[in-house]
Amino acid sequence: MQALIQAFSADNDFQSVVSGLRSGMREQLIAGLTGSSRQVMLASLYEELQQPLFVVTHNMFSAQKMFEDLAELVPEGQVLLFPAQELLAAEAAIASPEMLAQRIDALSKLADSFRGIVIVPYAGMRRLLPDQTSIAEARLRVAVGDTLDLESFIGRMVELGYERVERVENKGELSVRGGIIDFYPLTSPNPYRIELFDIEVDSIRTFDPADQRSIHKCSELVITACREIVVDRKRLQPAAQHAYELLQEQIGKMSDRGAKDRLLEGIGHEIELLREGQHFQGMFKYVSLLFPQRQTLLDYMPKDSILIVDEPARLLETAKQLEKDEAEWMTMSLQDGKCLPQLVLSKPYETLLHRRPYPTLYMSLFLR
Repeated sequence: MQALIQAFSADNDFQSVVSGLRSGMREQLIAGLTGSSRQVMLASLYEELQQPLFVVTHNMFSAQKMFEDLAELVPEGQVLLFPAQELLAAEAAIASPEMLAQRIDALSKLADSFRGIVIVPYAGMRRLLPDQTSIAEARLRVAVGDTLDLESFIGRMVELGYERVERVENKGELSVRGGIIDFYPLTSPNPYRIELFDIEVDSIRTFDPADQRSIHKCSELVITACREIVVDRKRLQPAAQHAYELLQEQIGKMSDRGAKDRLLEGIGHEIELLREGQHFQGMFKYVSLLFPQRQTLLDYMPKDSILIVDEPARLLETAKQLEKDEAEWMTMSLQDGKCLPQLVLSKPYETLLHRRPYPTLYMSLFLR
């Protein structure tokens, strides 16, 4: 693979692109690359410039293929995939544990100043996310020799989305038996066991949930959350109040009594859950109130990143369709009493890609 990258790097056209980036050129078009040759070009670019790359594709299939190819071309751990399904609202409500784990892993590493290659379908690029500080804080660091207040630790684990059970068998579960704490992070292939000696962490190890046998000892561990949205009451109370005000504003505009009642019941219940600090499936709808910064994945990238837009014409078509689909979903949800039209779930194409903060390369099969 290295020989292939070196051969590509020696190409005059490739060096012309590199020179353009180094000289401050804001936009360049690369045409004619087919199949995996695009991934070889990206791997060569990453090796040549040693700068973070943010690659956006028009759909999830293309993003997955690009991720798999690049994982074979660059050093291990230097490429991340942020997966997403096409319709943001439906995807956020029914995301699979595997997809959620990949997203949490990507966000956690980006919050730690990851400088590799990030690949995302446009559906994932446009969605609003918690800000970087919140993601960085939604973790627990534990090391052998630390003192640990068991009650506080368990409370924080529950806030991070872990569910207390008698015996840990599945991801996202937590159990406590005396001074033994078992938990299974979404981002880990195996569950962990922390053993306490009084209030001191005596050991940390992974184990097999089937037979409980230890696998590997660790000296320290960073525990990631089991959900993307982790918030404290400092954010929940203002968000709940803002949502209540928006609800009253919307009710004042409506004449259909049945629709009003459905909205008061559905959104009113969720506002109460926000006030009580309880997590619920539809919390993603309030992301713009919980995190007023309204950041997207692009905001997580380092300042010297390079933006790669794969097949821009197809991506624009996808953007238009996603915005139409989301508007229709919002309208139907309002009628069903499940959403407020003032809530914002994503950023429009014009905001994301018409005001590009980074030098941009467009990759297209044909000159357009």
